[in-house]
Amino acid sequence: MTLIVSTIQFALFSFNRFFSFDRILFYTNMLRAASFSRFSFSLHIVPYVFPFRCSMSSLHSHSELTSPRHVDEAVDSFTRMLSMRRPPSIIQFTKILGSLAKTNHFPTAISLFQQLQARGIAPNLFTLNILINCCCGMGRITLAVSVFAKIFRMGFQPNTITMTTLIKGLCLRGNVEKALHFHNRVLAHGFQFNQVTYGTLINGLCKTGHTSAAIQVLRKIPQYGIAPDAVMYNAIIDSLCKVTLVSDAFHLYSEMLAKGISPNVITYNTLIYGLCLAGQLKEAIDLLNHMMLKNITPNVRTYSTLIDGLCKEGNIKDAKSVLAVMTKDAVEPTVVTYNCLMDGYCLVNELNKAKCIFDTMARIGMAPDIQSYNIIINGFCKIKLVDEALSLLEEMHRKNLVPNTITYNTLIDGLCKSRRISCASKLLVEMHNKGQPANIITYNSLLDGMFNIKQLDKALVLFNQMKESGINPDIWTYNILIDGLCKGGRLTDAKVIFQDLPIKNHRPNVRTYNIIINGLCKEGLLEEALALLSEMEDNGCLPDAVTFEIVICALFEKGENDMAEKFLREMIARGLLNGINSQPTFVSMTVIVSTVQFALLSSNPFFSSDWILFYTNMLRAASFSRFSFSLHIVPYVFPFRCSMSSLHSHSQLTSPRHVDEAVDSFTRMLSMRRPPSIIQFTKILGSLAKTNHFPTAISLFQQLQARGIAPNLFTLNILINCCCGMGRMKLAFSVLAKIFRMGFQPDTITLNTLIKGLCLCGNVEKALHFHDTVLAHGFQFNQVTYGILINGLCKTGHTSAAIQVLRKIPRYGIVPNVVMYSAIIDSLCKVTLVSDAFHLYSEMLAKGISPNVITYNTLTYGLCLVGQLKEAIDLLNHMMLKNITPNVRTYNTLIDGLCKEGNIKDAKSVLAVMTKDAVEPTVVTYNCLMDGYCLVNELNKAKCIFHTMAQIEIGMAPDIRSYNIIINGLCKSKLMDDALNLFEEMRRKNLVPDTVTYSTLIDGLRKSRRISCASKLLVEMHNKGQPANIITYTSLLDGMFNVKQVDKAFSLFNQMKKSGIGPNIFTYNILIHGLCKNGRLIEAKEIFQDLSIKNYHPNVRTYTIMISGLCKEGLFEEALALMSKMEDNGCLPNAVTFEIVIRAFFEKGENDMAEKLLREMIARGLLNG
Repeated sequence: MTLIVSTIQFALFSFNRFFSFDRILFYTNMLRAASFSRFSFSLHIVPYVFPFRCSMSSLHSHSELTSPRHVDEAVDSFTRMLSMRRPPSIIQFTKILGSLAKTNHFPTAISLFQQLQARGIAPNLFTLNILINCCCGMGRITLAVSVFAKIFRMGFQPNTITMTTLIKGLCLRGNVEKALHFHNRVLAHGFQFNQVTYGTLINGLCKTGHTSAAIQVLRKIPQYGIAPDAVMYNAIIDSLCKVTLVSDAFHLYSEMLAKGISPNVITYNTLIYGLCLAGQLKEAIDLLNHMMLKNITPNVRTYSTLIDGLCKEGNIKDAKSVLAVMTKDAVEPTVVTYNCLMDGYCLVNELNKAKCIFDTMARIGMAPDIQSYNIIINGFCKIKLVDEALSLLEEMHRKNLVPNTITYNTLIDGLCKSRRISCASKLLVEMHNKGQPANIITYNSLLDGMFNIKQLDKALVLFNQMKESGINPDIWTYNILIDGLCKGGRLTDAKVIFQDLPIKNHRPNVRTYNIIINGLCKEGLLEEALALLSEMEDNGCLPDAVTFEIVICALFEKGENDMAEKFLREMIARGLLNGINSQPTFVSMTVIVSTVQFALLSSNPFFSSDWILFYTNMLRAASFSRFSFSLHIVPYVFPFRCSMSSLHSHSQLTSPRHVDEAVDSFTRMLSMRRPPSIIQFTKILGSLAKTNHFPTAISLFQQLQARGIAPNLFTLNILINCCCGMGRMKLAFSVLAKIFRMGFQPDTITLNTLIKGLCLCGNVEKALHFHDTVLAHGFQFNQVTYGILINGLCKTGHTSAAIQVLRKIPRYGIVPNVVMYSAIIDSLCKVTLVSDAFHLYSEMLAKGISPNVITYNTLTYGLCLVGQLKEAIDLLNHMMLKNITPNVRTYNTLIDGLCKEGNIKDAKSVLAVMTKDAVEPTVVTYNCLMDGYCLVNELNKAKCIFHTMAQIEIGMAPDIRSYNIIINGLCKSKLMDDALNLFEEMRRKNLVPDTVTYSTLIDGLRKSRRISCASKLLVEMHNKGQPANIITYTSLLDGMFNVKQVDKAFSLFNQMKKSGIGPNIFTYNILIHGLCKNGRLIEAKEIFQDLSIKNYHPNVRTYTIMISGLCKEGLFEEALALMSKMEDNGCLPNAVTFEIVIRAFFEKGENDMAEKLLREMIARGLLNG
């Protein structure tokens, strides 16, 4: 060693006078530490592990060695050059070695270098750098350092490439600390590194999880004169994103931009991956759009990452949209892309579509890889098609694809769930035989399967075998073990294992405790179970709903109802069963049990059991005001929209610009010397009429007339349609007269359009008269005519007349169709005559008329309206079986119906099915959900949906209804300032608040006693031309009376009447109640007595208010007389009326009279018991 060191020192002194003594000493010490006896190479090289590519570009044709043949040619070239009498310069040999290193053929390059040495050809620095690269790429750092020593021996000065290659080699081996130490030592001796070195160091630190250290290096390097670049930032951003520190990653991204460092495609790919990992898919899509705007072309990895993220959220529709954009941008999908899509389809249980992609891959020459097979095998196993999954395993064997642990685990789990334990056990043996290591998941699946078919002893043998093979059981393994033993009647063994868990450093989780508590309860050891329940809390493991359910059910079964009720109340108090707003005094235990059972049953989406209805009715009977469930909403990932390219044809006038273009085309044609035929003009008029631009179409027709161009029948029909659309029926009939004047024969379209116009204007009787007159003159109408007439009758409430028309039309040779039936069914459902609607539906079927999606939508709406939600869901399933695809309205109707019943869980299930069936939710869908959440007092979840809508792209912005729902929710929760802020936001977004908005806010302010603010809003309504209604005034009147502003209330009441709004009985109730509460009983009595004169019938609330006022003033006889009078007037007193009078008599000391009234109250069934 001394000889080598002195040789190097001599070489350094002799050949490099610029090397300082300190630097020589440094290298000497480094070589001593290496303790290498001499520089040598082993001919038996270990195959390389790491792909480690040379950064130098090769100028030789061997730079692209893309196949074994090319490698052979390179080796052949090298040996031929070696055998020459006068071999070429070292540069030619170095080029071939460089090309081999670049393509990771490290052993070959080292072998050729040895031949070079044997031939006596001296390498240059580039050759030795390539050699170091090869050694590092193979993970042979010791050999790399010996080549480093050779550089000194040969009198070369190591350059940055040399040092960077060594640092990279150390990092790849996981020796990042040694790499840093090497860097610091070299730096201390005055050596300058470059950006590549620091990029390598930072990347190495990040790959080994030392991200904070990498950031420190990034902050330090400007001291060494090195400017941080995109590579360094990318490495750190990637590391942060992988651990979901996406916010920190974006801070670094912002820092890059601030420093003028341009992010590249790798930066964006990494950030997109981070956003997808954190479930922020909208932001990921926005970032994709942003990078495109920055002219950074997304690559296959960008698209694949986004597709994978969307698929993992079950959003296949948008994933396919991204794939379409990818293909359009000529980015070729890879196996990874298709794997992501297949995985997504399997996730949403659409295995057929996943299998279709799998088969297509094989056909287009893109061979599926192991991951592809694993995905499809998993899909088959999930739906119990295990034989198909096993066939795929055989196919893998035939194609020489080696199944990995995931393949075997998936199959073993699938076989176990299908109770084919023998086959699963054989696969475990095959894994061992083929050298594929089984892991904890493999054994857990097989253990669970064995316990499920009561093979307890075999399971315990397998458990011991697992431990012997060096795999340590985890808590899930022990859960399976304990559960299996409990279910197999071996509770004592299960208890022993459970008690040993702390000794084996395993902390039981809530599932472990639930299993053992359930086992104890089943054996009747309730005291022991309750002791364990207490112990689990002491050990910091809180019981969940399942724990309580097990104990409560066991207590009920034992007859310990008091204890069961105690636990149920504790369960509710802990928020594990949020369903009871109030707890009535006389609620039977049966109903409490029903509550628990109902909560459990309704966790199943699309419930079909009659039990649900039974429990619902019981709960209603028990006077629960609201039954709701605590839901943890997964941010719903809203659908990704691709902007479609606009078709510049007049058939789609989708924007003002398109309308302007149509008008411009029309006027250009008019100004031609020889204008085109009327057909061209008619086409433009038709497109304008189709998109409801009626005034524009009429104006253009007038220009056509002025130019002297004669219209045809089609033109005039379009003109009639425009007049009818604007409600100008006189003008429409004058066009009909013009048709006759011009000698045209009106056709069915002409007459149908006129009938429809009359119906739209509400003149259905005139439409019928017109029909009868035309019919009397021998004109034959068609199905469309009668569809229009029937629809018009239904819309104006003449459903019976519509049914008569339906019965008559067969006489005219017209067969009733689905449109006619659907119109009448709709009309019946709207007035809750659902039974009659279903009679018509049955009649349709009997006549062979197939119902369409509109028919089913209407019937679903009717069922929801009458609260028959189970039947509505059954009807949805029925229409699907009939291959009638539900549309957005179907799902919206059902979601709205469920939400109105407070059943948000099932509404969300319907939304999930809707999304799965690629039906895009609309603003209406989300409004229904928000309204439902507000109904069950879960405002935060409603707001979550609202804010998500606001963040989504064009087309899903919250509308006035959305704002009204959230404002109402905030008002209900007394968050008036938040509601007013939302009101201001509406105005900023140019959304005009409607009467509902103002009425809701005024009512909320009234309840918060902020009458002044409410009054200002009423003034604002008038100023902005928004009509106040009876609800607006009634709310404000009530508020004024509540704060004793009686005179102001009267003034407002008179103002209301002057504005033409007639008060209703609810207004008078507020007026009378306000006067009574404020000691003005005489005025209240006067208003009450005047009600019958004004044709108002006092209701039970009116009488009760008045009776309460009389009792408070001690006028008991008058109160009793009024109570008697109310019955004479056909208005029966309710429990509140009796309560007021009874309490008044008790206070007066007239106990006998009070008791008499109490007995009467009980006799009437107003107080059971």
